[in-house]
Amino acid sequence: MEAKMLRVPLLREGGAGTKPLLVAHRGGAGEAPENTLESLKYCMDQKVPLVQMDVMQTKDGQLVLFHDLPLEKNLEKLTGVAGDISNYDYDALPDFKTEFEASPFFPPGSKPVPVGQRRMSLFRDACRALATSEHTDIILEFWQESEAVVLETLKVLREFGLQNRVAAWGSPEIAAIQQWCRNACPEIPVIVTFKQSFVVWFFWNVGLLRFPDSAFNHLLPKDADTRRRGCSPSFPSKSPEWCSTCSMCLRASPARSSSSPKSIRTDRHCAPA
Repeated sequence: MEAKMLRVPLLREGGAGTKPLLVAHRGGAGEAPENTLESLKYCMDQKVPLVQMDVMQTKDGQLVLFHDLPLEKNLEKLTGVAGDISNYDYDALPDFKTEFEASPFFPPGSKPVPVGQRRMSLFRDACRALATSEHTDIILEFWQESEAVVLETLKVLREFGLQNRVAAWGSPEIAAIQQWCRNACPEIPVIVTFKQSFVVWFFWNVGLLRFPDSAFNHLLPKDADTRRRGCSPSFPSKSPEWCSTCSMCLRASPARSSSSPKSIRTDRHCAPA
């Protein structure tokens, strides 16, 4: 298949033997109820390279897989009970509805999907399952402005030996979380916020992102991988392809095997900053 490039530089087919990097959003919400062990198991069975999950904390400090906003009534869509997850102990959380849409955005989720497990999934249980997989790594997003959530998440990751399998973590909305993530574990790349990603999107569309070594480089978000890991379009490569560990990198090492999800954590080819 002829190599094709998306308008926004996220995924690209780099020729024979390469594949786009697949990311299962909300734990694979298009195929099963979002952020559940059921959807995670499906992704692992399909050997999906990356699963994005959302982590929140209950009143008694339990980490659960959950996303919905606004926080003051985030339980309503999946449980039918309006309330803030941080005001409930884990054992007091309402059960999921018997049925709900897996996702409103993709055809597989356009009709109600039976929920196999009605209890909210613990992050610890998800990590226990992921520790048995050799194929699936993770992206973690936080929606509560709490450093304690970040630190407890890292503690659980280390307990199961998964800290090196986190492709990125942070919050698309809360800038303070970026700094907490960097302080907790500088080795894990940090997600840029929506505002920062808009800057990257704008520079790409006006043609300036193709020249990240130019005078405009200092205007890019400091957490963008083009700056944080020193990626450069001059990186030597005869067969360039998008780097799976830094979405803004224009060229990747020809030595990287994109068919192996482990390259995300073991073949950090980008030049150090």
